[in-house]
Amino acid sequence: MKTLTGLIFSLLLCLPLAARAAPDLLSGSAPVADESPEARNAALQTLLGQVMVRLSGQREVLSSPAAAKVLAHAPDLVQQFRYRNAPAADGAPQKRLQVRFDGAALRRLMSAEGLPLWNGPRPRVLLWAALEQGANRRLLNPGDNPGVQTALLERARARGMPLQLPLMDLEDQAALNVADIWADYDVAIRKASARYPHDLVLTARVREQAGGQYAADWTLWRDSGNQNFDTRGQNLAQVLAAGIDAAQDLLARRLAVQAVSDRDAVRLWVEGVDSLTGYSRLMGLLRTLPGVRGVLLRESGRDGLLLALLAPGGRAAVDAALRDQPGLSALPAPSRPQGEPAPDSAPQADLYYTLLPAGPGQ
Repeated sequence: MKTLTGLIFSLLLCLPLAARAAPDLLSGSAPVADESPEARNAALQTLLGQVMVRLSGQREVLSSPAAAKVLAHAPDLVQQFRYRNAPAADGAPQKRLQVRFDGAALRRLMSAEGLPLWNGPRPRVLLWAALEQGANRRLLNPGDNPGVQTALLERARARGMPLQLPLMDLEDQAALNVADIWADYDVAIRKASARYPHDLVLTARVREQAGGQYAADWTLWRDSGNQNFDTRGQNLAQVLAAGIDAAQDLLARRLAVQAVSDRDAVRLWVEGVDSLTGYSRLMGLLRTLPGVRGVLLRESGRDGLLLALLAPGGRAAVDAALRDQPGLSALPAPSRPQGEPAPDSAPQADLYYTLLPAGPGQ
């Protein structure tokens, strides 16, 4: 029988390349004055902060006191680094430090400090924008303005958003017009979007205001209901980049979870999870338990899974909620002499359960 890890890997190999594409969340580059340890360590903290924003999905993560503890470990979390020379704005060579951090170690450390983590896949976002300047309105093609396109792509990368910009070729222009964007015309927007791989559509109605400033009204199109917000900026690139930030903030608040700290979590060992379907069923069940605010996978073995559940009610409340679930059955805690480590088949946990086979229709 394949382990759960093997099943997940096999499934990924079967996915089309477009579905597997994801932004690089763990790498970054920053200018340094020289190759001294002092300059390198200062740049590493800056770059680690950027990576933590991507992994959490939240810009405010660095304001937490716990973040300072993680940043202090920046040199220990480096997986690989190198220096390269790149031209600066004035044409003179500039030394830059390129770094990739150890994602598994960083996630463990952030989790241990109770920092939020966005563990699932990031939704692919397709952006359509319309621009009003005076009495004229037109569809915005970022490709016609390299500064705008660069600002959008760089902000999306900084936030870990897989952003798709339309080609704005003849096919797009035939399928969509500026009035469709301005009126939030659902049928036309969704039809024009169908040619691009995406999970969500983001539309912007941008207005040039007096003094050269810009304002934008945004709609994030979701099956569960659209969300609207607005942004302001000193120029076109700034107002659009602010929209990327705002959209990713909305998604992170829905999809990222407060990391479960092992100091506060209820540790649950579950056996009988021998397929991706079973794993999905288990996680869906646990995330809807009364009083459970977060679930993280700690270990995946041949015989079961060790999970950490953030539950303010503690062990007793979780146990009572689990016993009400028809898909789970309690197991006796493994007996072992006091102080001895747990056998390989069942790590030390607070609660022990088995996932029962799915019933008809499950």
